[in-house]
Amino acid sequence: ETRPIRAKIGLKEGLKTDFRFFVYEFVYNEKTGKPEPKQRGVIRAKGKSKIVDNRKVATGDMGTSQFYQVAGRKLEPGFILQQQNDLGIEVLLAGEAGATGGILARADYRLGRFVGIRALFVYGELGGGDSKEYQNETSNFLRYGGGLAKGFQLMRNLELRPYAGAGMEQTTNDNILGGEQINSLYVRFGANLALNLKHNFQICGGLGSYNYFGYATDSDGNTENLTWNDYFDKSGPAAMFGVKVMF
Repeated sequence: ETRPIRAKIGLKEGLKTDFRFFVYEFVYNEKTGKPEPKQRGVIRAKGKSKIVDNRKVATGDMGTSQFYQVAGRKLEPGFILQQQNDLGIEVLLAGEAGATGGILARADYRLGRFVGIRALFVYGELGGGDSKEYQNETSNFLRYGGGLAKGFQLMRNLELRPYAGAGMEQTTNDNILGGEQINSLYVRFGANLALNLKHNFQICGGLGSYNYFGYATDSDGNTENLTWNDYFDKSGPAAMFGVKVMF
């Protein structure tokens, strides 16, 4: 059934939040004289409260679980579902531009099957490759961090995913501590928009903000007299564009 998408499957069959199903329509093939399945979309199970508890139901007269669509065309009542769970891993490769920029690699992991909240992710990221000058000495940066993200399906093939996280950035500069490594913590907030080219391949764009805080520290944890922004002035908005592969 549709509006909302639902089917007679539940806890007895092991259904959990964000489990993935491919949706097929059987279409008659005039050449073979037989109906053949054609994939029409991809759906996922909704949150824990929307999954029916049918473990004590002995007949087919039971409730339905609800699903949400993440790819494909408009679905019709009577289409066939086939469960095809994924690993829940999504890998983004992108470029960033702004006060903080460079190359970004990010991996999101889907948590729904464990916590019962649909489209909830934990992510880790690695970035850098941008540079800034301090007293005529160029510094190249490396940063790494992680956080949480929550997806909202705006359309069948379009998702908005706000996120919040924290991390650390590091660099060396001959005019700071004689070239020893220094680092600073940051928090970042933003949202990415993803458009399906296939059910497991997307183009992504986003806007976020890096916010560096506290004083710069060296590799031994000793605090400097200036903040990261005093040295490099890197806090501020950053735009992102890239591609994502989903496994």
